[in-house]
Amino acid sequence: MRTSLPTQHHPLRSRRLVRRRQTGAFTIIELLVAIGIILFLVSLTFVGATNALGLSKAASTRATILKVDNALRIKFDSVIKRAEKIEKNRLERMRLVAEANSKAAIAFSFSPNTTLGSLFNDDATRSVIITMHLMRKTVPQSFHPYEVGPTNPITTSAGSNYQSANHKERTESAAILYHLLVGSTGENTDSESPTFSSAEIKDTDGDGLLEIVDGWGEPLRFYRWPTRALRPTRPSIANIFDPTDISLHPEFARVIYGNLRDLKTLNSSPLDPTSGLLQWTTSVTSVSDQNNRLQAIEALFATPQTFSQFVVMSAGNDKTLGFKEPFEGYSLAPSDTAPLGYLCSPDCDVNIPASKASALDAAQDNLTNYNIRR
Repeated sequence: MRTSLPTQHHPLRSRRLVRRRQTGAFTIIELLVAIGIILFLVSLTFVGATNALGLSKAASTRATILKVDNALRIKFDSVIKRAEKIEKNRLERMRLVAEANSKAAIAFSFSPNTTLGSLFNDDATRSVIITMHLMRKTVPQSFHPYEVGPTNPITTSAGSNYQSANHKERTESAAILYHLLVGSTGENTDSESPTFSSAEIKDTDGDGLLEIVDGWGEPLRFYRWPTRALRPTRPSIANIFDPTDISLHPEFARVIYGNLRDLKTLNSSPLDPTSGLLQWTTSVTSVSDQNNRLQAIEALFATPQTFSQFVVMSAGNDKTLGFKEPFEGYSLAPSDTAPLGYLCSPDCDVNIPASKASALDAAQDNLTNYNIRR
């Protein structure tokens, strides 16, 4: 008869098992898995919070832009009505045309009696010149002398509070918007002025001039006639009549306007329905002279035969515009690649794919008074 021997237990192993049962300890692997799960959940929470914050900033930016847009539409409508009255008053009409002529001559150092000066005395251009001059005078977009005159009323009204050493040009259009819509004292200037919260007003460069800012605390940009967003390349007398010229680089226009309207609409200016500027351009026979006149009109006003309505723009979450700044490019003789920022040129060479792609990438999250309505 076989007798079974009692099972032998290793004393050290038994003590480990007992200790583990008593303490309930985790293995290294179990701890790593638990930590990984916790980190994953934290990352999800962080991403969610970040997205929610971004959406909140975008929403506040849309609200700010809409307020600015509505107020500017009222101002521009009043300018058009005033221009119509001036057009019927011969003396007032002559005074305003002379003022526009003189202002351009001083800003760009040319004689009012030159061929360029005839732009301001041509019957075909007189009406549009009056309207556009009044628009610039009422709502400038930068501190350039052609915009605000030899004495800047915005910095002058700030007095000793203005710190020119701190001033950054990219804030100028936002400071102008604040000055026009809120008033240099921080109070509404009339019953139609919008009310802005403290989060919508900031002095981002520390120059003593308050600006209207977006949800990310960045200054808004204002482009009065953003025609180069539709025609990024320099127009010539050969293509200015061609509506398909606008469709060569439509991506930047879509960033601003959303779904583009038909090309026929985009190939005309609501400010110049009779194409008076183009008539003046083609009233000389030499193609070279015609192109020079076309260039001068862009320098003094905007690209002819191109849709032009003001744009209020936020650079969005990446804080990069993808467009030239509103203060850039004032010159009577810009080069083919001149940065006509005042006409909202893309910040690239559109004929170089990599350059164009980079600017488009920067502009994709921009918010404007047009694309927020789509």
